Amino acid sequence: MSAGARKAAPGPAHTLVRVGGAALAVALIATVAVLLVFGDRLVGDDPADQDDKDKDTAAAAPVEAEERDEVVDAASAVLDTWSQPELGYDAWWAGLKPLLTPGGREAYAYSDPAQVPQLDDLTADHVVLNPSGATATVWFETSDGLFGVDLSRKAATGKWLANRVVFPGEESMFA
Repeated sequence: MSAGARKAAPGPAHTLVRVGGAALAVALIATVAVLLVFGDRLVGDDPADQDDKDKDTAAAAPVEAEERDEVVDAASAVLDTWSQPELGYDAWWAGLKPLLTPGGREAYAYSDPAQVPQLDDLTADHVVLNPSGATATVWFETSDGLFGVDLSRKAATGKWLANRVVFPGEESMFA
């Protein structure tokens, strides 16, 4: 090329190839994402495998009951500890802090326990356990209405910690 010559700009065909390649990549990624999320619903079950699945489900039931009890115990401890308005802040916070996630600690660190309702007669009414086993919400019938506790854990065998207390009329953060 001479010093004054210009390089020709890519033509429309070159632009179409670039755009088409990008569109193909996006379509491929979208397809993979759909298969990962909904793949089990898109592929039919072989009736011969149903007996094996029934056996697996039956074997898993005691684990689910045990996990439910674990979640209810953790949520009960949170509400029992949180709903003590007669305690001074230092004693209240010392009991509550180890039951909370880092986000929960940040949310409740400056709470005044005197402003928290005294909840009596806690009865676990409903447990919503995420299929991943990482999050759960336990709802309690209390003397002051339906309260919930949003819980999470880092590992399948990790300790359940509270993200927040859900007041009557509010929704779980995991809903």
